[in-house]
Amino acid sequence: MLSRALLLLSALASPSLGDEAASMAPLFSDLTQKFVPVGPVEVTSGILPEWLEFDRLVNGFGQYGGIIDGENSTFFEFDYLFDVLSYVQSWNIKDGQVSYGHSMTKSTYYNQTVNGERPMLRSFGGTTPALTPKEKMETIKATSVSDNYNVNIVDVGGKKFTISDTTGQVEIDPADLTTMSDFHYDDELDKQTMGIISCAHPTQLPNDPYMYNYQAQLFGNAPHHREGAHKLQFYRVDTTKEPLTREVMIDIDVQDLSYLHQFANTPNYLVLLHYPLFWQVMGIATSTEILPNMKWDASKGTKVQVIDKRTWTVTKEYTTDATFAYHHLNAYEEGDNVIVDILTNICDESNGDASCDDMNK
Repeated sequence: MLSRALLLLSALASPSLGDEAASMAPLFSDLTQKFVPVGPVEVTSGILPEWLEFDRLVNGFGQYGGIIDGENSTFFEFDYLFDVLSYVQSWNIKDGQVSYGHSMTKSTYYNQTVNGERPMLRSFGGTTPALTPKEKMETIKATSVSDNYNVNIVDVGGKKFTISDTTGQVEIDPADLTTMSDFHYDDELDKQTMGIISCAHPTQLPNDPYMYNYQAQLFGNAPHHREGAHKLQFYRVDTTKEPLTREVMIDIDVQDLSYLHQFANTPNYLVLLHYPLFWQVMGIATSTEILPNMKWDASKGTKVQVIDKRTWTVTKEYTTDATFAYHHLNAYEEGDNVIVDILTNICDESNGDASCDDMNK
Protein backbone atom coordinates (compact mmCIF):
# COMPACT_ATOMS: atom_id res chain seq x y z
CA MET A 1 0.00 0.00 0.00
CA LEU A 2 1.45 3.35 -0.98
CA SER A 3 1.98 5.97 1.69
CA ARG A 4 -0.21 9.04 1.84
CA ALA A 5 2.57 11.26 0.46
CA LEU A 6 3.17 9.04 -2.55
CA LEU A 7 -0.56 8.77 -3.16
CA LEU A 8 -0.73 12.55 -3.20
CA LEU A 9 2.15 12.89 -5.63
CA SER A 10 0.61 10.26 -7.88
CA ALA A 11 -2.78 11.97 -7.76
CA LEU A 12 -1.38 15.40 -8.55
CA ALA A 13 0.56 14.03 -11.50
CA SER A 14 -2.34 12.08 -12.95
CA PRO A 15 -4.44 14.00 -15.50
CA SER A 16 -7.08 11.26 -15.40
CA LEU A 17 -8.31 12.33 -11.99
CA GLY A 18 -9.11 15.88 -12.99
CA ASP A 19 -10.70 16.51 -9.62
CA GLU A 20 -8.68 18.73 -7.31
CA ALA A 21 -10.65 17.56 -4.25
CA ALA A 22 -9.87 13.93 -5.05
CA SER A 23 -6.19 14.66 -5.56
CA MET A 24 -5.97 16.44 -2.20
CA ALA A 25 -8.01 13.88 -0.24
CA PRO A 26 -4.99 11.81 0.92
CA LEU A 27 -3.71 14.88 2.80
CA PHE A 28 -6.77 14.82 5.06
CA SER A 29 -6.99 11.12 5.86
CA ASP A 30 -5.57 9.28 8.85
CA LEU A 31 -2.33 7.38 8.56
CA THR A 32 -3.01 3.70 9.13
CA GLN A 33 0.56 2.37 9.25
CA LYS A 34 3.00 2.82 12.12
CA PHE A 35 6.10 2.91 9.91
CA VAL A 36 6.13 2.39 6.19
CA PRO A 37 9.50 2.35 4.44
CA VAL A 38 8.94 2.65 0.71
CA GLY A 39 11.86 2.25 -1.64
CA PRO A 40 14.12 2.55 -3.19
CA VAL A 41 11.45 3.06 -5.83
CA GLU A 42 11.90 3.00 -9.57
CA VAL A 43 11.99 6.35 -11.35
CA THR A 44 9.79 5.88 -14.44
CA SER A 45 9.86 9.36 -15.96
CA GLY A 46 13.24 10.89 -16.72
CA ILE A 47 16.32 10.34 -14.61
CA LEU A 48 17.67 11.85 -11.41
CA PRO A 49 21.08 13.52 -11.78
CA GLU A 50 23.91 11.54 -10.19
CA TRP A 51 24.89 14.59 -8.12
CA LEU A 52 21.41 14.96 -6.58
CA GLU A 53 21.51 13.59 -3.05
CA PHE A 54 19.62 14.64 0.08
CA ASP A 55 17.86 13.54 3.25
CA ARG A 56 14.79 15.49 4.29
CA LEU A 57 12.54 15.21 7.33
CA VAL A 58 9.17 16.99 7.44
CA ASN A 59 6.19 16.72 9.75
CA GLY A 60 2.52 17.50 9.56
CA PHE A 61 -0.97 16.17 10.21
CA GLY A 62 -1.21 12.40 10.64
CA GLN A 63 -4.36 11.48 12.60
CA TYR A 64 -7.51 13.59 12.70
CA GLY A 65 -9.25 12.06 15.70
CA GLY A 66 -9.49 9.05 17.98
CA ILE A 67 -11.70 6.76 19.99
CA ILE A 68 -12.94 7.66 23.47
CA ASP A 69 -13.19 4.41 25.45
CA GLY A 70 -16.05 3.91 27.83
CA GLU A 71 -19.35 2.11 28.08
CA ASN A 72 -20.05 3.14 24.52
CA SER A 73 -16.90 3.89 22.52
CA THR A 74 -17.21 7.18 20.64
CA PHE A 75 -15.15 8.57 17.80
CA PHE A 76 -14.03 12.19 18.15
CA GLU A 77 -12.48 14.58 15.64
CA PHE A 78 -10.16 17.53 16.09
CA ASP A 79 -11.87 20.70 14.87
CA TYR A 80 -8.74 22.60 13.83
CA LEU A 81 -5.67 21.55 11.85
CA PHE A 82 -3.18 22.77 14.46
CA ASP A 83 -4.48 20.06 16.83
CA VAL A 84 -4.21 17.08 14.47
CA LEU A 85 -1.75 14.44 15.71
CA SER A 86 1.76 14.93 14.37
CA TYR A 87 3.64 12.55 12.12
CA VAL A 88 7.08 12.60 10.50
CA GLN A 89 8.03 11.89 6.89
CA SER A 90 11.49 10.92 5.69
CA TRP A 91 12.62 11.48 2.08
CA ASN A 92 15.94 10.23 0.72
CA ILE A 93 17.48 10.57 -2.73
CA LYS A 94 20.76 8.80 -3.43
CA ASP A 95 22.38 7.10 -6.42
CA GLY A 96 19.41 7.97 -8.63
CA GLN A 97 16.87 6.29 -6.32
CA VAL A 98 14.15 7.59 -4.00
CA SER A 99 13.19 6.18 -0.58
CA TYR A 100 10.40 7.25 1.75
CA GLY A 101 9.04 6.43 5.21
CA HIS A 102 6.72 7.86 7.85
CA SER A 103 5.79 7.40 11.49
CA MET A 104 3.48 9.00 14.04
CA THR A 105 5.20 11.12 16.70
CA LYS A 106 4.78 9.30 20.02
CA SER A 107 4.10 12.36 22.18
CA THR A 108 2.07 12.47 25.40
CA TYR A 109 -0.70 14.03 23.34
CA TYR A 110 -0.56 11.08 20.93
CA ASN A 111 -0.35 8.43 23.66
CA GLN A 112 -3.43 9.80 25.41
CA THR A 113 -5.37 9.68 22.15
CA VAL A 114 -4.45 6.11 21.18
CA ASN A 115 -5.20 4.92 24.73
CA GLY A 116 -8.83 5.90 24.36
CA GLU A 117 -8.70 9.43 25.76
CA ARG A 118 -8.94 12.94 24.47
CA PRO A 119 -5.75 14.85 25.31
CA MET A 120 -6.21 16.78 28.54
CA LEU A 121 -4.11 19.66 27.26
CA ARG A 122 -5.33 22.92 25.73
CA SER A 123 -6.11 22.71 22.03
CA PHE A 124 -6.46 25.42 19.41
CA GLY A 125 -9.95 24.53 18.26
CA GLY A 126 -11.43 21.77 20.43
CA THR A 127 -13.05 18.53 19.35
CA THR A 128 -16.36 17.12 18.14
CA PRO A 129 -18.02 15.99 20.33
CA ALA A 130 -16.92 18.63 22.82
CA LEU A 131 -15.18 17.94 26.12
CA THR A 132 -17.35 16.91 29.03
CA PRO A 133 -17.48 19.28 32.05
CA LYS A 134 -15.09 16.97 33.91
CA GLU A 135 -12.67 16.90 30.97
CA LYS A 136 -12.81 20.69 30.72
CA MET A 137 -11.85 21.06 34.38
CA GLU A 138 -8.92 18.65 33.95
CA THR A 139 -7.73 20.55 30.89
CA ILE A 140 -7.94 23.98 32.54
CA LYS A 141 -5.97 22.68 35.52
CA ALA A 142 -3.16 21.43 33.27
CA THR A 143 -0.03 23.57 33.61
CA SER A 144 1.96 22.03 30.75
CA VAL A 145 1.55 22.86 27.07
CA SER A 146 0.79 20.40 24.32
CA ASP A 147 3.73 18.38 23.00
CA ASN A 148 1.96 17.72 19.68
CA TYR A 149 4.69 19.45 17.65
CA ASN A 150 3.30 19.19 14.11
CA VAL A 151 4.56 22.39 12.45
CA ASN A 152 8.26 22.09 11.76
CA ILE A 153 11.37 19.93 12.08
CA VAL A 154 14.72 21.60 12.70
CA ASP A 155 18.30 20.38 12.78
CA VAL A 156 20.07 21.80 15.83
CA GLY A 157 23.66 20.65 16.01
CA GLY A 158 22.81 17.37 14.29
CA LYS A 159 19.79 16.64 16.49
CA LYS A 160 16.36 16.51 14.80
CA PHE A 161 13.57 18.24 16.73
CA THR A 162 9.86 18.48 16.01
CA ILE A 163 8.57 21.90 17.15
CA SER A 164 5.54 24.17 17.06
CA ASP A 165 4.36 27.60 18.29
CA THR A 166 4.77 26.58 21.92
CA THR A 167 8.02 25.93 23.73
CA GLY A 168 9.50 22.46 23.88
CA GLN A 169 10.71 19.95 21.36
CA VAL A 170 10.68 16.20 20.79
CA GLU A 171 13.80 14.54 19.40
CA ILE A 172 13.38 12.15 16.45
CA ASP A 173 15.83 9.46 15.33
CA PRO A 174 16.24 10.15 11.59
CA ALA A 175 17.29 6.55 10.89
CA ASP A 176 13.95 4.93 11.74
CA LEU A 177 11.82 7.95 12.83
CA THR A 178 11.58 6.69 16.41
CA THR A 179 10.34 9.29 18.89
CA MET A 180 13.25 9.48 21.32
CA SER A 181 12.20 11.85 24.12
CA ASP A 182 11.35 15.42 25.07
CA PHE A 183 14.59 17.34 24.70
CA HIS A 184 15.64 19.91 27.30
CA TYR A 185 18.29 22.54 26.75
CA ASP A 186 20.92 22.92 29.47
CA ASP A 187 20.10 26.54 30.40
CA GLU A 188 18.04 28.88 32.55
CA LEU A 189 15.29 29.35 29.93
CA ASP A 190 14.34 25.71 30.44
CA LYS A 191 13.38 26.49 34.04
CA GLN A 192 10.95 29.30 33.22
CA THR A 193 7.47 27.99 33.96
CA MET A 194 5.81 30.96 32.21
CA GLY A 195 7.88 30.66 29.03
CA ILE A 196 5.31 28.72 27.01
CA ILE A 197 5.07 30.56 23.66
CA SER A 198 7.76 30.41 21.00
CA CYS A 199 8.30 30.61 17.24
CA ALA A 200 7.77 27.60 14.97
CA HIS A 201 10.46 28.76 12.53
CA PRO A 202 13.84 29.39 14.12
CA THR A 203 16.43 30.52 11.63
CA GLN A 204 20.07 29.77 10.87
CA LEU A 205 21.97 31.25 7.94
CA PRO A 206 24.39 29.14 5.87
CA ASN A 207 27.87 28.91 7.46
CA ASP A 208 26.60 30.61 10.62
CA PRO A 209 27.06 28.47 13.76
CA TYR A 210 24.18 30.25 15.50
CA MET A 211 20.49 29.39 15.31
CA TYR A 212 18.12 32.16 16.45
CA ASN A 213 14.69 32.03 18.06
CA TYR A 214 12.70 33.58 20.88
CA GLN A 215 10.77 32.47 23.93
CA ALA A 216 7.93 34.62 25.25
CA GLN A 217 8.08 35.05 29.00
CA LEU A 218 4.51 35.72 30.14
CA PHE A 219 4.26 38.50 32.72
CA GLY A 220 8.02 38.69 32.58
CA ASN A 221 8.01 42.31 33.76
CA ALA A 222 5.52 41.85 36.61
CA PRO A 223 4.76 43.41 38.99
CA HIS A 224 5.77 46.83 37.60
CA HIS A 225 4.60 46.57 33.95
CA ARG A 226 6.64 49.67 33.12
CA GLU A 227 7.49 48.74 29.56
CA GLY A 228 4.99 45.95 28.98
CA ALA A 229 3.48 42.97 30.69
CA HIS A 230 5.47 40.36 28.75
CA LYS A 231 8.85 40.05 27.11
CA LEU A 232 10.28 38.23 24.13
CA GLN A 233 13.65 36.76 24.98
CA PHE A 234 15.63 36.41 21.76
CA TYR A 235 18.33 33.80 22.06
CA ARG A 236 20.93 32.05 19.98
CA VAL A 237 22.25 28.50 20.11
CA ASP A 238 25.82 27.69 19.11
CA THR A 239 25.07 24.53 17.15
CA THR A 240 28.76 23.51 17.13
CA LYS A 241 29.01 23.07 20.89
CA GLU A 242 27.76 20.51 23.39
CA PRO A 243 25.71 20.62 25.47
CA LEU A 244 23.30 22.72 23.41
CA THR A 245 22.62 25.92 25.34
CA ARG A 246 20.45 28.96 24.61
CA GLU A 247 22.07 32.35 25.21
CA VAL A 248 19.61 35.24 25.63
CA MET A 249 20.87 38.21 23.60
CA ILE A 250 18.06 40.78 24.02
CA ASP A 251 14.72 41.16 25.81
CA ILE A 252 11.89 42.87 23.90
CA ASP A 253 9.19 44.29 26.18
CA VAL A 254 5.63 43.97 24.83
CA GLN A 255 2.30 44.99 26.28
CA ASP A 256 0.34 42.90 23.77
CA LEU A 257 1.73 39.53 22.76
CA SER A 258 1.43 39.12 18.97
CA TYR A 259 1.17 35.81 17.16
CA LEU A 260 4.63 35.93 15.60
CA HIS A 261 5.06 32.70 13.61
CA GLN A 262 8.28 33.65 11.82
CA PHE A 263 10.83 36.47 11.68
CA ALA A 264 13.52 37.57 9.23
CA ASN A 265 17.23 36.92 9.66
CA THR A 266 20.07 38.52 7.66
CA PRO A 267 23.81 38.61 8.42
CA ASN A 268 23.45 41.73 10.58
CA TYR A 269 19.77 42.00 11.51
CA LEU A 270 16.65 40.31 12.81
CA VAL A 271 13.36 41.84 11.62
CA LEU A 272 10.16 41.31 13.63
CA LEU A 273 6.64 42.08 12.50
CA HIS A 274 4.21 42.24 15.40
CA TYR A 275 0.89 41.69 13.65
CA PRO A 276 -2.25 42.85 15.49
CA LEU A 277 -3.39 39.29 16.18
CA PHE A 278 -2.82 38.85 19.91
CA TRP A 279 -2.65 35.99 22.38
CA GLN A 280 -5.13 36.85 25.15
CA VAL A 281 -3.15 35.18 27.91
CA MET A 282 -5.68 35.34 30.73
CA GLY A 283 -8.43 34.08 28.44
CA ILE A 284 -6.28 31.13 27.37
CA ALA A 285 -5.44 30.34 31.01
CA THR A 286 -9.13 30.03 31.91
CA SER A 287 -10.24 28.19 28.77
CA THR A 288 -9.69 24.82 27.10
CA GLU A 289 -9.25 26.38 23.63
CA ILE A 290 -6.80 28.93 22.28
CA LEU A 291 -8.50 30.19 19.10
CA PRO A 292 -11.39 32.01 20.81
CA ASN A 293 -8.74 33.88 22.76
CA MET A 294 -6.77 35.07 19.72
CA LYS A 295 -7.97 38.64 19.19
CA TRP A 296 -7.56 40.82 16.09
CA ASP A 297 -7.22 44.59 16.63
CA ALA A 298 -6.52 46.40 13.34
CA SER A 299 -6.41 49.77 15.10
CA LYS A 300 -2.98 48.90 16.50
CA GLY A 301 -1.44 48.33 13.08
CA THR A 302 1.65 46.19 12.51
CA LYS A 303 4.71 47.15 14.53
CA VAL A 304 8.04 46.56 12.77
CA GLN A 305 11.23 46.20 14.82
CA VAL A 306 14.77 45.80 13.50
CA ILE A 307 17.38 44.29 15.82
CA ASP A 308 21.05 44.85 15.06
CA LYS A 309 22.86 41.59 15.90
CA ARG A 310 26.20 43.42 16.19
CA THR A 311 25.03 45.52 19.15
CA TRP A 312 21.87 43.62 20.17
CA THR A 313 19.79 46.77 20.22
CA VAL A 314 16.56 47.77 18.46
CA THR A 315 17.84 50.16 15.80
CA LYS A 316 14.56 50.85 13.99
CA GLU A 317 10.92 50.72 15.05
CA TYR A 318 7.77 51.96 13.35
CA THR A 319 4.11 51.04 12.83
CA THR A 320 2.55 50.31 9.45
CA ASP A 321 -0.81 49.08 8.14
CA ALA A 322 -2.55 46.19 9.86
CA THR A 323 -1.83 42.91 8.14
CA PHE A 324 -1.20 39.28 9.01
CA ALA A 325 1.18 36.60 7.77
CA TYR A 326 2.48 33.23 8.79
CA HIS A 327 5.59 32.92 6.65
CA HIS A 328 8.52 34.90 5.31
CA LEU A 329 9.86 34.08 1.86
CA ASN A 330 13.21 35.87 1.85
CA ALA A 331 15.31 38.53 3.58
CA TYR A 332 18.52 40.21 2.49
CA GLU A 333 20.55 43.40 2.85
CA GLU A 334 21.12 46.06 0.18
CA GLY A 335 23.57 48.60 1.52
CA ASP A 336 22.00 50.06 4.66
CA ASN A 337 18.57 48.65 3.81
CA VAL A 338 17.01 45.34 4.81
CA ILE A 339 14.56 43.84 2.32
CA VAL A 340 11.98 41.40 3.69
CA ASP A 341 9.64 39.42 1.43
CA ILE A 342 6.56 38.20 3.31
CA LEU A 343 3.58 36.11 2.20
CA THR A 344 0.82 38.24 3.70
CA ASN A 345 -2.79 37.14 3.94
CA ILE A 346 -5.53 38.99 2.04
CA CYS A 347 -7.43 41.41 4.28
CA ASP A 348 -11.12 42.19 4.06
CA GLU A 349 -11.45 45.97 3.96
CA SER A 350 -15.03 46.07 2.71
CA ASN A 351 -16.12 47.84 5.88
CA GLY A 352 -13.16 50.18 5.91
CA ASP A 353 -11.52 48.21 8.70
CA ALA A 354 -9.01 45.52 7.71
CA SER A 355 -9.90 42.11 9.08
CA CYS A 356 -7.15 39.51 8.87
CA ASP A 357 -8.28 37.23 11.67
CA ASP A 358 -8.55 34.25 9.34
CA MET A 359 -6.73 32.17 11.93
CA ASN A 360 -10.03 32.40 13.82
CA LYS A 361 -12.20 31.34 10.87
